[in-house]
Amino acid sequence: VLLFMTTYDVPSQAEVLFLTRLHKEHTPRINVALIVLEPPESRDIVKEFVRALKLEYPVGMADAATIRGNGPFAKLQHVPSIVILDKGGRERFRHLGPMLYPAMQAAVRGVEKDAESPK
Repeated sequence: VLLFMTTYDVPSQAEVLFLTRLHKEHTPRINVALIVLEPPESRDIVKEFVRALKLEYPVGMADAATIRGNGPFAKLQHVPSIVILDKGGRERFRHLGPMLYPAMQAAVRGVEKDAESPK
């Protein structure tokens, strides 16, 4: 489960709390990561954000192409946004905009259920 966010966006900050809860309740069954859509100049702010929230999962900063909406996550310029990948790394779910925790859990379950279905 990938959360694309910015440190200065209040809905993004709320989604980080939901992602943290998802991480605590579902590890090791699923993996989560935070992708910050901010330029390299924001690196120190992002480090402080991670430290202040005591995040225990990977946090990365998007490259310029991703911030522009290109690359493997094309047209993903909304924050917050959730992307769920399957075990093979293929995108199986995308939601642009805020998403409450129950909906996030349901999306994870939906991707898991699809993976279990016979092809």
